[in-house]
Amino acid sequence: MDYILLLSIVSSIISLISYFMPDSFRKRKSFIVISFLVIAFISGLLVHSKSRLGRIEDIQKAANELIKVRKTEVTDRGVVQAGLSFMETNKDIYPDSYQRAIKIYEKMEGAEFSFVETDAAYEMEGLIKGISILNEEK
Repeated sequence: MDYILLLSIVSSIISLISYFMPDSFRKRKSFIVISFLVIAFISGLLVHSKSRLGRIEDIQKAANELIKVRKTEVTDRGVVQAGLSFMETNKDIYPDSYQRAIKIYEKMEGAEFSFVETDAAYEMEGLIKGISILNEEK
């Protein structure tokens, strides 16, 4: 539901409540201040939740783009480094996935064979696909 619609509903409810209040109570400064604070708090809460959802949608789109680029434009080592950078940027939302990405990178850095880089790239791709799938709209 759109947050402007929710804010309109809350404002309408407060208006209806104030309409049925006695005039002596409605004209008090405390009632006006409390009504204003309730509307401000709810609108702030709605804006915060909307911005968080927008960020999660942006993360999902970026994860899809990273997966598309993986097959054509980036080496295996590049995939791991890009995935680590992606996870580091979003570690406040996905802290466990960021820790897994660090482990994948460390495992690849200590390897002597190139097939380990390929395995690490597939692991990182799977991690990013998991984030992309979790955030897809149903």
